Amino acid sequence: VRLATLHALLTGESLQLAMDQYEPIYVSSEDVAVYRVADELLESLVELDDEATASVAEELALTEEFESGDWNEENVLDLLAAVAGLAQLAEDQDQSLFLIVRPLEMQEE
Repeated sequence: VRLATLHALLTGESLQLAMDQYEPIYVSSEDVAVYRVADELLESLVELDDEATASVAEELALTEEFESGDWNEENVLDLLAAVAGLAQLAEDQDQSLFLIVRPLEMQEE
């Protein structure tokens, strides 16, 4: 849902339309999933400058999907900057971008 939220925010598409584009292409027995980043999102990520990245991170941090996961703006900014960097690398090499999503590991107290 977070990837679709980012897609909707950057491309202007509805969240439902964005969610329809993100079915995992692989899911392991440990619930690790691999998603292909849609070309529209890849292009939008490549176009982000530092100011836009900070603005998008601020907006994403306020969404239910990120707030419910206890993501603060700094964490979202770090993640977005890393993904945007990977998007730029993928574009430079004329490659697709894939993201791996792993279940959150709970630490014992």
